[in-house]
Amino acid sequence: MNHQPPDPRRRLLADLATSDQEQVAALLRARSTEAMAHLHRDDWVALAARFRGADGQVPAAIAWRCGYALHLQGRPVEALTAFRSAATPTDDIDGAHLAAAHAASLWSRGEVESGALLADQALALAEASGDAGALAAAWIAQGLLQAVDDRHASAAADHKALRFAEEADDPVALARIHTHLACADLEEARYTDAIDRFHAILLTTGEHGLVASQALARVNLAETYLRVGRLDEAVHEAEVARQQFAVLDSPLVGAAWRVLGSVNTVRGSLGRAAHAQSEAVRYAEEHGFSQVLLPALVGLALVRAADDRDAARALLERARAVPSATHHLASRLAFGWFLLLESDERPEARAEALAIADRELAEAQRYSENSVVAEALELAVLAGDRSPADPRLQEAHGMWTSAGNVVRASMNAYVAARLAGPRVAEEVALQQLHSLGIHADAWSVPGPLNAVRPADSRVRVHCMGAFALEVDDRAVPASAWPSRKARDALKALAVADADGLTRAHLEDLLWPEHLEPGNRLSVALSQLRQVLDPGRVHPADHYVISDGARVRLDTQHVIVDAQEFCQAARGVTSGAVADVALLEAVAARYTGALLEGEDAAWIEAPREEVDRLGREVNRALALALAGTADAPRAVPWLIRQINDDPYDEPTYVSLVRLLERLGRHGEARNFYTTYATRMRELDVPALAWGEVSERSAS
Repeated sequence: MNHQPPDPRRRLLADLATSDQEQVAALLRARSTEAMAHLHRDDWVALAARFRGADGQVPAAIAWRCGYALHLQGRPVEALTAFRSAATPTDDIDGAHLAAAHAASLWSRGEVESGALLADQALALAEASGDAGALAAAWIAQGLLQAVDDRHASAAADHKALRFAEEADDPVALARIHTHLACADLEEARYTDAIDRFHAILLTTGEHGLVASQALARVNLAETYLRVGRLDEAVHEAEVARQQFAVLDSPLVGAAWRVLGSVNTVRGSLGRAAHAQSEAVRYAEEHGFSQVLLPALVGLALVRAADDRDAARALLERARAVPSATHHLASRLAFGWFLLLESDERPEARAEALAIADRELAEAQRYSENSVVAEALELAVLAGDRSPADPRLQEAHGMWTSAGNVVRASMNAYVAARLAGPRVAEEVALQQLHSLGIHADAWSVPGPLNAVRPADSRVRVHCMGAFALEVDDRAVPASAWPSRKARDALKALAVADADGLTRAHLEDLLWPEHLEPGNRLSVALSQLRQVLDPGRVHPADHYVISDGARVRLDTQHVIVDAQEFCQAARGVTSGAVADVALLEAVAARYTGALLEGEDAAWIEAPREEVDRLGREVNRALALALAGTADAPRAVPWLIRQINDDPYDEPTYVSLVRLLERLGRHGEARNFYTTYATRMRELDVPALAWGEVSERSAS
């Protein structure tokens, strides 16, 4: 007879069912790690409610633990409610823990001054108690609050906290401290150290079942991978974190969405980026996470700037009003890139962008945020005289290279080549960006690529990802369309084949509810021509050809990204010999699902075809690289396959085997753990570790 192991949560709840508050406090103290790992939000809220007296107060020993658990699960508002309901502590240990956890929740909401007072109170009480656990909690709070103005003092506080947490043998506190230290490594561009520390956190939190702590480490690991240009690995870690937070029903899922948005922005998948940043903003606003809200608003603004500058400007203004416990220098620098984008309309915006670059450069140097220093140097050059010989451009390149950020170093090389003019150097730099998985839409985002973007007078229809139209190298905002039907007509014609559509078919797509649409189609096409050629410079059939029976776009004058991609994808996947450079160039054109957000029935078949071709190109590229001496470059493409299909067992096996062969054993174990989890979700037995690691990559 099979016996299922007891559910740790049910066992804990049964043991906590006693009405004796001293017994409950003792049990929580003895089994603290187990409780933090397995009790849900509702369990902690119910526990506080059970012991709340007629005066609304909860015994401090119970209240601070409830608030602390809620804080770790990303619920600062509910955590603050628990802390404020606490009765006066009866001893210094509970008093120190209460003040320290309360301070951390205030910090997460940007309430720095109130948090600092409580952090000092926590330290005084902890030192009076002499208790290692209380001292660890107090120094953690000190580290958080001192990070606002003094990185060195913050690091010193974290190391003191580490010593006391090790003495107290507190896995939860240890995970928090190592996360703080790894984040300091991240901000100061010690990326290898940060990655190693985050992988160690994943192992220890996994051993203790601390899902919330593990998910937070994954978010920060994803951010680190983003900084070094390992984009697909960043997506993977952020997506796993998002799923873990979702299982916990934790508002910290907004932090995972923000990183997903940032990665997809850099990669040029702007439809996915906009969705992710919008979700991050929604969660952060609802739950009061200023540390997520500010960068998410700025990130969403950068994406929206590609098609709606007014919307982007409004988002940036909202971001200015967000209080923050940290400096967010990179977010402030983003204002400068947006101003540089605006300089084609307002020449004075270039000087404003230069002023921001100079100011943020000084701040970044003060706080040792090397990635911001490098980016500020680039903004200063591009907002200034744009000289290819400017030593600041080379200095930035050296900083990106030293930090291991291959993506930003490659962007810098592309910028330098564009400014200097040698076509060969530009092509080499462009190929390098393609090899890293940078999509064509990355050039639309305010930043260094956009600042040197080649002008193009042709009409471009963007269908892969969010729909967008560019006329004379400028995005056409939604407000410029006379009608939605004119916009829908362009979408339908853009995804049709080269012969276009019959007038009758196009009428059925646009007005399925009308048997006799009358002259509606003629009006919509006239409005479409007005948008494509607002100055009436060309003949009526220059962009849209209608011969009475059929309607089509003139592909000599209208470029459709989906058509370009499909044609190129079929070409590179049909031959027996795989050309890595060509495959990378074609993969760069896949910027998202066809017309993301469009749910009309007519889009389903062409969308499936584009997705199929995208997967074929990706798979062909991964296999071509895996069989060469340049096998490490296959890793991100295999990870991208998994990101697109999280249940693809053969790809997991290939990836784990390749990572083992490359000596990247910690990463191999990490992906094996994810693979085993996915197989459990399908109720399919996973292959044993030995079997996976010993199989040959396919």
